[in-house]
Amino acid sequence: AIGQSFSDSMQIHPIREVFSSYNNEGYQLRKERFSNPFILSSKMQAIKTSEISYISYTRPIENKIHKTARVFGWLSLTTAILVAPLISIDYKHGDFNKNLYFNTAGYSLGLMAISITVSKLTNGTQYLIGKRYSKKGWIFTKKNTS
Repeated sequence: AIGQSFSDSMQIHPIREVFSSYNNEGYQLRKERFSNPFILSSKMQAIKTSEISYISYTRPIENKIHKTARVFGWLSLTTAILVAPLISIDYKHGDFNKNLYFNTAGYSLGLMAISITVSKLTNGTQYLIGKRYSKKGWIFTKKNTS
């Protein structure tokens, strides 16, 4: 912002913003706002660094892997809970094929565990901001122009 030093604010193009506050009874109020990352026609926003708790950064390839892993995780869970029992029933004779059930559910839950792990590993890096985070966080300083 004009008239503010770099240590007072940041100019960013946010994709996702989360606003948290507490009401008088101590309940946390949370509001999220999303922007399309492919529409850069919106203006950059100046945000005071004192209002930022943390910044999360994910490289584009990590973001794609993260989203894909989440999709596979949900599909695997759905397969284990819904599909495995349904395909294990012999509707003609009224029998239940427990081997087919355990194979289908087992592979599905294994893929879900792998998906959760990959999703957690590619979820980006969180950078803590502010004085209260000391050495663990970032400290913004003015860029030396000379």
